[in-house]
Amino acid sequence: MSECENCGEDATIKEPMTYNKSAASRFKICQECEYLSPTLNMCKKCLCFMLLKVKLTWEKCPIGKW
Repeated sequence: MSECENCGEDATIKEPMTYNKSAASRFKICQECEYLSPTLNMCKKCLCFMLLKVKLTWEKCPIGKW
C-alpha cells in the first residue's frame, strides 16, 4: 500500500469505478439539485465533476443527498 503524499491517507483504490444503476440514480439526484451547474455537470458545493464522482463508490454528496 502506498500513502498519499499530501494527505497521509492510503492511496489504494478501494473499489473499482463502474457505471451502474447506483451511479445513474446518484446522477439523477444531482440533476434535480440547485447546486449542479448543468453546463459542466459540476457541483457548486464540492466543485467536483459529477459524471465522474457518482461512479466512485466511496464518494458522498457534500449535502447528504446520497
